[in-house]
Amino acid sequence: MTTLTREALFNSAKIETEKVEVAEFGSVLLRQQSELMRLRRESQLFDSRGNLVAKHQERRRVYTIIDQVMNEDATPMFSDADVDDLLGLCSKKLDPLYVAIQEFNYRADPKKTEELNDSESS
Repeated sequence: MTTLTREALFNSAKIETEKVEVAEFGSVLLRQQSELMRLRRESQLFDSRGNLVAKHQERRRVYTIIDQVMNEDATPMFSDADVDDLLGLCSKKLDPLYVAIQEFNYRADPKKTEELNDSESS
């Protein structure tokens, strides 16, 4: 058994990017969500009284696209200022992009990849 070291944590938890092919969109660069962005999005889920904010739940897919789709230079393609514009697009046409992001997140998670490999070998 190995012992966790600072270097091991920083090396194994680096944010990954991957270029994937997405139907109707071609090549798309995706980046994993950082811990900071995850916490910011989680904090938006609740109002000051601790109640769920329906508006945030309604925008979940769009926030995923904003947080994880990158330009060729690995900078974010979209910002929170694009929320309304993205919400106005055809959801059916956004489906392949959202599915590609979810598949990327699944593959990028070592535990999920291990589970997938185990289920395929059974």
